[in-house]
Amino acid sequence: MNILNQALLLKDGATFSKVKKLIILARNYQKENDELFLYAKPRDVVKILDEEIFFKFLSEVSGIKVRSFEDIQRYLQTNSKKENIIFTTSSKTKNIHPFNKTVLLRKKGELAKIYQEDDLKDIKIDKVVAIENSESFLQIDKIWNKFKSEYFVYLGGNANLLTREFLTTLDVCFFIDFDIVSLNFYENIKTKSKQLYIPNNLEKLFIKYGNEKLYKKQRRFLKNGYSNEATKVIELIKRYKKVLEQEIL
Repeated sequence: MNILNQALLLKDGATFSKVKKLIILARNYQKENDELFLYAKPRDVVKILDEEIFFKFLSEVSGIKVRSFEDIQRYLQTNSKKENIIFTTSSKTKNIHPFNKTVLLRKKGELAKIYQEDDLKDIKIDKVVAIENSESFLQIDKIWNKFKSEYFVYLGGNANLLTREFLTTLDVCFFIDFDIVSLNFYENIKTKSKQLYIPNNLEKLFIKYGNEKLYKKQRRFLKNGYSNEATKVIELIKRYKKVLEQEIL
């Protein structure tokens, strides 16, 4: 039983023995990040103490971005039905749900395509732009002249396992949200080499369009240290106590 299946058992209550693998991962995560979000003792029902941190933990260990039990159910149902890509009708809620074992890739001048593991062997690329949000990925043709790479890959907030593996062999430019969670993801993901796309007017954008409410939700996830590029953005986040969504660009 995978981690998301085990996590779903907690919705209606589950004992320690039924979700032991999940608990082991959670305990390691809690220790490393100095967080406490799960109560778990042998023969007792496991309890979630902090849902926000719990779903953040799940997203990081599973590679699938989930914010609720409904997200987990939706993902598992979608994967089992072998559906392809789902677009909602609202531009603000356009969420792309690829299979966990596919990569969504787009080349300049062409439509986006879904690739399975065997398909990726035939693609000759050494660099790619990794895009976090579906809105930006769908409209990247409006600004793709800003990037040197011919290829763009969709991350979906937290890249699935095959996408992560695909990126390990590439030089990657990350076009992501300028917020704490996204920068933590940037720091942790493995690539051949990586850089952040940072516009020259980023500070002005923070001042004009920064999101203070989201900053307050995320500030607990600030780490003690970041790479040089990420530090430049983190300093703006701390200075203005705001974060910035990439769609603003």
